[in-house]
Amino acid sequence: MIGNAIQTLAGTGSAGSSGLGGVATSAALNTPSGLAIGLDGLVWIADTGNHRLVRVTATGNLQLALDAAPNLTPPTLSSPKWLCATETHLYLADTGNKRILRVDSAGTVTLFAGIGTSTAPQDGGAAADDGRNRHRQWRRACTAARRLHRGARAVLRWNHAIDRRLWRQ
Repeated sequence: MIGNAIQTLAGTGSAGSSGLGGVATSAALNTPSGLAIGLDGLVWIADTGNHRLVRVTATGNLQLALDAAPNLTPPTLSSPKWLCATETHLYLADTGNKRILRVDSAGTVTLFAGIGTSTAPQDGGAAADDGRNRHRQWRRACTAARRLHRGARAVLRWNHAIDRRLWRQ
């Protein structure tokens, strides 16, 4: 497309959770709050209201990428938001669990930063692991993810769809 145009990339405009595996523009999202474009061209979307990470494939289909990490506690995502894609990893702010997750190209999920619980840090714990240091790490990582997210070549709409702005080259 040439010129300034907005084209829906994913979502129907109505909140929901249907349509995985089908055409992304026919699938329902619920408050998408972050996206990243990987080097492979896949578009990753933090489907916040559905507590999951989805991706738009090169063929335009919507796939479930992540809704749980059994190796972590708690294992399920809770209000994932900001995303950041690098050459080797995807970083995801799992805000409801107060943590940043790192996903490698094989799909392995590890804890990158954060306290991993939705409770506030407690006094009296060891300084290295009392939650406060991890909470500060989480806040710094979250801020960095937000800043990188703002630089994405996409526009988020709050009507449960992701739009992509195509600029004249």
